[in-house]
Amino acid sequence: MKYIFTFALLLISFQTFSQTEFFVNTELLNVRSGAGTEYDVVGQVKLNEKVIEISKSGNWSEVKTENFQGFVSSKYISTINEESEKKEEDSSIIGWLIGLGILGYIIIKVKNFFSGLFGGKSSNTTNRTTSTPQKERRRQSGNSAVYRFRIKGNGSAGGVKYADGMNVEVAVTGLGSGGSPFNNIVEKKFVEEFARKYNIEPRFHSGIKMLFKRDSVDVEIL
Repeated sequence: MKYIFTFALLLISFQTFSQTEFFVNTELLNVRSGAGTEYDVVGQVKLNEKVIEISKSGNWSEVKTENFQGFVSSKYISTINEESEKKEEDSSIIGWLIGLGILGYIIIKVKNFFSGLFGGKSSNTTNRTTSTPQKERRRQSGNSAVYRFRIKGNGSAGGVKYADGMNVEVAVTGLGSGGSPFNNIVEKKFVEEFARKYNIEPRFHSGIKMLFKRDSVDVEIL
């Protein structure tokens, strides 16, 4: 009796360890009461659902699930869980992308470190410097300025005949470079440049001075 009990335990243990975990590899699989299509369907299992193979008979496997037990065609079950493999593959791709991003960040940081160490300037700083318009740099200067005056309308003043669109550029330094261009320094330069450009005699300079008014000229800071 003792030997029979021991043999039974060994048989149960062998059956337990011989059971293999499988996964369904088709959308929907019939579980039948016997090893053949002529047997009744006792249940169904879905894609990637886990089943335990108890035994095998030809092309049929006896399996059990949490709800029932029966036979399925062996070709529709496998030890590979396609869903788990896909998740692992996706996780691996995401891991590689994150790693590449971190590597790129480190490379940029190292490049900027050595660039600063050896006195180099970043490309952004260079671009900002070279793209600043010449007119803007002149306007920001506190020591000099260039003004362009354009006459408005037609007529004469103090013997000087003028026409709409006549213009003259005046370059000044010091007091003339800040605030309003209508001051004594700029006025003097305006008279001199206007007389030189349009060949006006010195005796008519007072007429040119009469044109130097806000309502008589348009002014542009170059």
